[in-house]
Amino acid sequence: VGLVIIKAKNAKDREWLESKGCNVFLRKAIKSSNSQEILIQRMAEMYGAAITMEEEIDKRSSSVEELEDEIELLERKLHYVHNRLGAEEESKRRTLLKYINAIKASVSLGEPGSESVREEVGRIGKGRVQLPEANLGDEEAHAIAAMLRNNQTIEELNLRGNGITDDGARALAAILACRSALRFIDLRSNRISRSGIKAIAEALERSGRVNHVYVHAGGKIEALGGESDAIQNSNLHASNDRTEVGATVCIVDVRDNQDENSRYSSDNIDDGSPSKEQLPPQRTASCGENSKPSSVSSLSRIDSSP
Repeated sequence: VGLVIIKAKNAKDREWLESKGCNVFLRKAIKSSNSQEILIQRMAEMYGAAITMEEEIDKRSSSVEELEDEIELLERKLHYVHNRLGAEEESKRRTLLKYINAIKASVSLGEPGSESVREEVGRIGKGRVQLPEANLGDEEAHAIAAMLRNNQTIEELNLRGNGITDDGARALAAILACRSALRFIDLRSNRISRSGIKAIAEALERSGRVNHVYVHAGGKIEALGGESDAIQNSNLHASNDRTEVGATVCIVDVRDNQDENSRYSSDNIDDGSPSKEQLPPQRTASCGENSKPSSVSSLSRIDSSP
């Protein structure tokens, strides 16, 4: 039998063959009487090593794919957070600019250049802040409430279709208990629960311009008061007929709201008066002489009218 050896084409491969003892094994196998069995055994060992290596490669490839999927998911989350932060910053900028424009137009005495702005934000002394579907949350609601505290030029606040929860509702309720010119607040299609509705109703109760508060089915809140002390005094002995209570001084529309736990409709507004134990914690603020203590009994009437 002739001598069989494996030759390498380059120095690197030659070093590898020598480190593994390939030619030494071949010489011993050829000289042995059972060389065929020795070669078959070595081939089986090599195939086994190859299978193990392939399994390890597949395992590593699967791990790499999982890592790539995780990286892609993190990139999407980062992109979402980046866009969300940009949208929030833009909404804050719009909030400030629209409020400034509203104040400018509502206190303007007719300076040239304010006519187009006044079309959107109302006439002199009867301003409107329009921020529907502006991606606003509780943080922006607190900022708006701070800017509108004791303001006497803004009558309408439109915050429909945002992400305001009970926390933001309580912030807006605080300005209603103070000296305020607000006559209509649109909070439809937000995330305010019954706790937020009660907080707003009780805040209106503490307002010096309000005599009675009615919570209609679905969450529309109507505050009634008189235009003079004489009307207010006469209303102290008035019956429950709404026509005898006085004029509507403020409406807060909190219909079509949905929080994380429940959805609000005419079916889940109580027909009785809320107890003090059911009332949510509120952020209160001192509003001067125009505020008054809340009278829970005034909330006893829950209308079913729209």
